[in-house]
Amino acid sequence: MMPQPQTPPAHIGILQLMTGAHVAGAVSCLAQLGIPDLVEAAPKSAEELAKQIGADPQALYRLMRATASIGVLSEGPDGKFSQTPMSTVLRTNATPSLRAFATMGGREWHGRGWSELEYCVRTGKQALDHIYGAHVFDFLKQHPAEGQIVNDAMTELSMIDSPAVAEAYDFNGIRSIVDVGGGHGLLLATILKSNPHLRGTLYEMPHVVEGAKEWSAEAGDGALHFCFRRYVFLCSSRCGCLHHEAHHSRLARRSVRTHTQSLSKKREFARQTPRG
Repeated sequence: MMPQPQTPPAHIGILQLMTGAHVAGAVSCLAQLGIPDLVEAAPKSAEELAKQIGADPQALYRLMRATASIGVLSEGPDGKFSQTPMSTVLRTNATPSLRAFATMGGREWHGRGWSELEYCVRTGKQALDHIYGAHVFDFLKQHPAEGQIVNDAMTELSMIDSPAVAEAYDFNGIRSIVDVGGGHGLLLATILKSNPHLRGTLYEMPHVVEGAKEWSAEAGDGALHFCFRRYVFLCSSRCGCLHHEAHHSRLARRSVRTHTQSLSKKREFARQTPRG
């Protein structure tokens, strides 16, 4: 008879859940300090790394020992730390990389937002509006360094799922695709690259779409072009309307209007449908 796996007592399970924030914080700090990048070539001690990044050796050692206990770095008999599969993902040049995503979780505004979850639940309002007096996107615009971290984090996630989306979805019969709030545009660029018949438009704020330029080559054959207004469009050169900002403005309004009409129809249908 096979031994049955033991379920930990409920209080142990809750303790594990609650201390998960501490684990995530340690991994986030490791990514922010860039330690996985620094041990890519060879194992290094806390003393060596502390000199490179300007940190306290003992505190850094304790951080790395903590992350090594969960498989993010490995400590050798000589006290030097080396790469592991999970710490590799936190390298800047990894494919895929989750360094920015991990870093984002440890930023002050992110943590303060979660600390006000009760406020959100009680009021239905946004935490950052309450804390900083600004919507999250306005906050990120006012703090470009934080905005860069968020946009890089979103691009990292797109690097993971974009190929699967482009491969799995049948875009035949579709002539135009608009990615509203698509960040740096990697998902759209990946789809366009796999579907040469498509024309694509990225609808984003100017300070965000600036970062999309580095991904424009992903669409292939110079497929992406930039047009600037109050909002920015990153559009495919296959769209046949380059520099026609009025067209793009109409396109965006039509896209939003169509989406709004669709939602209204769904709500009306829901109201008329009897509930069993």
